[in-house]
Amino acid sequence: MIAWLTLLAQAPRLLADVPFERHDGQIWVSGKLLTTPIHAIVDTGAGASTMDDRIGTRAGVIKTRRLEFGGNGPNTVAGWVSKGLDVAFEGTELTTPVFHGLPLRKLFQDFAHPLGAILGFELFKPNVVAIDYAASRLRFYAPEGYRPPPGFESIEIQLIDRIPTAFGTLRLPGLEERRVVVAFDTGSAFGVDVEGWKVRRDKLDQHYKELPVAENTGGLGGAQKTRAVGPADVRLGGLTLSGAARLILSRDPKVRRPLGFDYDSDVTLGDAVLSRYTFILDYPHSRIYMKPIGKI
Repeated sequence: MIAWLTLLAQAPRLLADVPFERHDGQIWVSGKLLTTPIHAIVDTGAGASTMDDRIGTRAGVIKTRRLEFGGNGPNTVAGWVSKGLDVAFEGTELTTPVFHGLPLRKLFQDFAHPLGAILGFELFKPNVVAIDYAASRLRFYAPEGYRPPPGFESIEIQLIDRIPTAFGTLRLPGLEERRVVVAFDTGSAFGVDVEGWKVRRDKLDQHYKELPVAENTGGLGGAQKTRAVGPADVRLGGLTLSGAARLILSRDPKVRRPLGFDYDSDVTLGDAVLSRYTFILDYPHSRIYMKPIGKI
């Protein structure tokens, strides 16, 4: 009886269990912005939450100021800032002090659903959030006394511009392993992106000049030029995460990017890699826990 009570006391307190759909490398949830039904993306790479400006206007939100926003490309988009809005889904309510308004329906037209909101930093800040890709569930836990299940690798993180990052190493095809700052971005569909400033500083592109350059369109910042270079390994603690890598060749924009896309990372891990793991974000304790799906 005492042992059972001890185990019960140690069990994490589940606050909500939310189903999600995964389309084209994005995590989608359904919910409400104020009283308006929306489809939203769950995005660890967004330093602030964002709504479609037309939905916000129809809902009567109070706009406090106007700003120019940028993303990972060279372009900027006019938008506005509001305060004190609620988003609810499946028994979970997110009250965020700041919400940005942008024409998401125009910027992201090829998605599976009309994009009503991008749920970023505020979703993860107060609780422990487990992304269970195998079961297609988001689980929210109280942070007090939280411990991950057995078998998970614990990785210390820093929030840089409210984006989770960690120290690790990168090995690109034909090159030596190098130390890097790694960002975790569930909003990116790709596997391993090497950011433009890192490509230029380490002169990485000179090793792959024979490979073709592609232009990836869409997104907040517009088109980017990239070069796919083959499989890469990113080592984080005792884990080695492997995936297709590409070099970002477009120059970094000079505009300040309030959405949080301006994190100072060398490498970004996206859905094509992260979706092979059960992925637990514990911002209150500055940790991320990862375990390969299927590993006992």
